[in-house]
Amino acid sequence: QVRAGAWRGAILARGQSGLSLLTRGLTGTDYIAAAAAARAALELPGREVTVTLARVLPSLTGDRKVLVIGVLGKRGEPSALPTLVKEARAGETATRVAAVRAIPELRLPASVAPLMELMNDPVREVAKAAQESLAGLPGPAADKAITGLLASAKASDRVTAIELIGRRRMVECVPALVKAGSDPDASVR
Repeated sequence: QVRAGAWRGAILARGQSGLSLLTRGLTGTDYIAAAAAARAALELPGREVTVTLARVLPSLTGDRKVLVIGVLGKRGEPSALPTLVKEARAGETATRVAAVRAIPELRLPASVAPLMELMNDPVREVAKAAQESLAGLPGPAADKAITGLLASAKASDRVTAIELIGRRRMVECVPALVKAGSDPDASVR
């Protein structure tokens, strides 16, 4: 606890000039220092911190990568979206799922397209996380994409849309849901 507090305090006390110490904590062998650096990254303001995290991310593996992905999401800076989308598309399943779950934390309309794409990922865990993330993404852009999915030619897409409409409590879609009640496909009905 003392070491973690010291790392965090040293980074925070230096402010923007503490980014090299932040990087060293994240990339070093000491997980306590990495966790303290991640905590400090949550507290440090400024886009430079997000840029530093995004720059360090490709060199990390396993738990460290998941940790930094979580921090990027919680920081909520729009500049993290390309990095998170890249991580969501390739790599270890745990890392991909973490990135997919971090994307909606940015609360950006631009998050809709990659999440829609990832809902069709061959890795089941990634596809499920993308669906859950889309369900939790606020805003009319997500609503519009989900409503569009309800008009898909694929029955599985229509079923997914119905589930998402229910989870998001999209009351304005009630007429479309009533219409889906007479769909030719039994799973949609």
